[in-house]
Amino acid sequence: MASAGHPLRQTRDHLPRRRHPLRNSHLATPIGRHTLAVEVFAMLADATRVRIILALRDGELSVNQLAEIVDKSPASVSQHLAKLRLARMVSARQDGQRVFYRLTDEHARQLVADAIFQAQHAVDSHPAHHDRDRLGHGKITGLS
Repeated sequence: MASAGHPLRQTRDHLPRRRHPLRNSHLATPIGRHTLAVEVFAMLADATRVRIILALRDGELSVNQLAEIVDKSPASVSQHLAKLRLARMVSARQDGQRVFYRLTDEHARQLVADAIFQAQHAVDSHPAHHDRDRLGHGKITGLS
């Protein structure tokens, strides 16, 4: 057994720090910012995470509520939420034994909305989001 002064003793202070998945020290350069943008898109390149973000656009929800909405198990949703939390796209609030999640800011919601709008161009030469009257005068609809 290693003693307190033993050089092989590993404590939390001696373990390598886990890097934030979307934070790099080279972000001051344009290439670093582009790399970060690619990491953001990679985080959103999963249908379940996109559906979670869409579900959270109107407010906070528990893991079980999200699991029901996205039709996945609570364990699976929890794993996706953990990744979204590390990326700082969602945040959590604990209320007793329940944890509620919400979008950290409007950027993830807007990225998903824009991706869906872009995808609509692949199937319709004049998608509904171009017609303000059909959108309810600027309200984002058709994202389900």
